[in-house]
Amino acid sequence: MIDTIVAGLETKDINGIIKSTKMRGTRSWSTASIQRDYDLGNLRIKVIENAKTNLYAVTLEGSLNKYIHGNNVKSCTRLEIKEAITEISDLIEQPIYDATVYRIDIGRVFVTEHTPSLYNLKLSHSGRYKKSMYNDFDTLYFSVSNRELIFYDKAKEVKPKAYIPKELIFDNLLRYEFRLRRKISEYLKRQVIVRDLFNKEFYCILLNMYEGEYFKVVKNPQPILSVKPSTKILTNFFALWGIKHFGGIHNAREMIKDLSKEHGLNAVEKKRLLDKVDLIATHQDILDSDDLIEELNRKVRRAVEFYL
Repeated sequence: MIDTIVAGLETKDINGIIKSTKMRGTRSWSTASIQRDYDLGNLRIKVIENAKTNLYAVTLEGSLNKYIHGNNVKSCTRLEIKEAITEISDLIEQPIYDATVYRIDIGRVFVTEHTPSLYNLKLSHSGRYKKSMYNDFDTLYFSVSNRELIFYDKAKEVKPKAYIPKELIFDNLLRYEFRLRRKISEYLKRQVIVRDLFNKEFYCILLNMYEGEYFKVVKNPQPILSVKPSTKILTNFFALWGIKHFGGIHNAREMIKDLSKEHGLNAVEKKRLLDKVDLIATHQDILDSDDLIEELNRKVRRAVEFYL
């Protein structure tokens, strides 16, 4: 499920890159700095020569899924990543597995029962992330300075359609990506090198992060009353729906704990409020589940379980 990466290292010799790639272009920043761009399949290799030190800064960037499968509708496994990195290192004669990682995108395409825009409309907000919606709800971003969640209609994004596997050409394709765009070492509290991407322990950390960030997104369920209404049932129905819209029972209880500190509630007052939330939660049977949300939740869980 790891897809796009950006990684870099320093080297004294780029003959392997010159022999195994196609040059795209050259730029000069100054008399002491020249940039050369090379293509290796769909991957881009940027080489900046420092004439003063006789060293080359080599940056590899692009989609590992596209390099391995020719598209990123299919997802590559941890072992496929290892094989690809070994192959790339051999081809360009550089130890790419020791390169420092500056960006990681983790993504998966889900075949959904309905058009992706309907699922995007259900995704409300997530913590400090800024929400942006584009293309008639086909594309949804949740962004902060160094991280990003993206949900979009993959079938509409892929051009030409030949890059979509034939068995999926007529399906609804929703892609969810979690992007660590920069300051990865600061966010993960450790330096990340390319060989970490196929290390089982670190790979599991990334996939669990992918799943965790998805479930932090507060969903907007469609309220569906499953029983004959009464005054009491309607009160519980709207209270339960409000808690679900807020992010669930856990978030509601945490809010009460914060409010207790902020407003100086005593232990008895705090307990009464928490008990009230727990009581509301016992009436789950009057609120039918939202099929679209349940479907997407299930698909994200299963995908992570499959690739772990």
